[in-house]
Amino acid sequence: MVGFARLWRDRYGDVPPLGHDLRQERAGSWARAYGLPGGKRYATTAGEQAEIAARAEAIAAFVLGGADAEAWVVGSFVDGSGRKYKKRVKRSIGLPAGVRPTMNWREADGDSGGEGEPGARWLAYARSLRWQPGCWADLLADIADDRIANVVFVSPDAGRVFAPYDGGFDVILEGEGEVERLRALFTPWLSPRVDGL
Repeated sequence: MVGFARLWRDRYGDVPPLGHDLRQERAGSWARAYGLPGGKRYATTAGEQAEIAARAEAIAAFVLGGADAEAWVVGSFVDGSGRKYKKRVKRSIGLPAGVRPTMNWREADGDSGGEGEPGARWLAYARSLRWQPGCWADLLADIADDRIANVVFVSPDAGRVFAPYDGGFDVILEGEGEVERLRALFTPWLSPRVDGL
């Protein structure tokens, strides 16, 4: 498998591996699914937690290609994030201590999704994997509960991106045709808003 930084640059150029930046830069191939009915942001019952997990698995399988598909998991954070948080992100994506960042960049316009200042330095850590249903349940639950942010899963062949966040899942596909296919399959989970948010 090609190294992540090269693959990313070939597909996305200078756009960082962050869901909110991808959503803005690739609007024509972007879609959003909610984690809970009606766009409810956080689970308050075990049933709602199970619903978020089931939706995450279904959307990820569609985007990444199902069980045993090659993928990358990428965790990004502002360089000034606390040491504990950095360790948690790296541990959550399965990286040992001492691994160096795969990519780094400076936030150009200050739109860092509420993190960092204009010009903040971001670090991204990437790890290759084979997607297995259920094996990322803890990480996906941490994201859904806003304990971890800015993690994406990337299909190396298609460059598709699954970007879970606290509230749902942003996806970047290979064009409007695939977005329409996703919309047909997952209609009840998608935003009813005109802007798709």
